[in-house]
Amino acid sequence: MNSLACEYIDEPLTELIDGVIVAMPSPTLKHNKVAFAIATVFNNYLKGKTCEVIQAFNVRLTKKDTLIPDVIVVCNKEVIRNDAVYGAPDLVVEVLSPTTAKIDKGHKMNIYARCGVKEYWLVDTRNRAIEVYYNICGKLFADMV
Repeated sequence: MNSLACEYIDEPLTELIDGVIVAMPSPTLKHNKVAFAIATVFNNYLKGKTCEVIQAFNVRLTKKDTLIPDVIVVCNKEVIRNDAVYGAPDLVVEVLSPTTAKIDKGHKMNIYARCGVKEYWLVDTRNRAIEVYYNICGKLFADMV
């Protein structure tokens, strides 16, 4: 009787940040559930509209920057291809984790702003808060509500 052995291969997701390949840590179950819930709410809201919700997909912003946000909303379907979104999504949502928060609030935020992302959300599951930023002339500013 032949036994089949399953071999586990741990290939981390990677992002290209300022020309450097960066391995992303594996998200926790809670992280995935929060991202899925957010994507589901947006997907239900956008039914019948031209915008599309996509989870954990390559976003090629520059030759040196390919990021994988948790959730994106893209209204210009011409930028969506089979392997990536080429250009700035209308909305980017990042669910913060202790290992990625500094990058999400720093370098990635600057790339998204410079490349024209209209709205950027940082979801803090620890503090049950969402920071909402709007792009004004290539810089992201917090909602003043």
